Amino acid sequence: MIALLLFFIFSIPQEPKIVTCTVVEPDKSVACPERGEMFLFSFDDANEAKQIFDEWRLVAPMQGGRANADAPLSTAPVKVGDKVKAIIVGNNFKPVAECNVRVWRRVKEHHKPGEIPSNMLFTLPADCQPGYGKQ
Repeated sequence: MIALLLFFIFSIPQEPKIVTCTVVEPDKSVACPERGEMFLFSFDDANEAKQIFDEWRLVAPMQGGRANADAPLSTAPVKVGDKVKAIIVGNNFKPVAECNVRVWRRVKEHHKPGEIPSNMLFTLPADCQPGYGKQ
């Protein structure tokens, strides 16, 4: 009975968690924490590496301390030692843009140019909050 219970507990898909990785080599590899250890993720396929690092290069225009959704995104180089975010589930690796870019996208989806969106749309994602990951 206990074995069956443990099977169900561990067979239920875990909630994907955003982790903060460190760039080891731009456009090539990052080191990410996984189960208390650091793992190196290398991207040998040039197209895959470009897609992943392009997401991390995005920079949202800011205005008054908030992402300005009326202006376009720009890009900035990713350097050795930069902190970037990713979702890692099993062998799946998905890059996650910076908090300001994610807020920019959310605001962009919910308002027309020049319109002032509600403050609710400016709320930072959970992993951008100061207490994220501290338990």
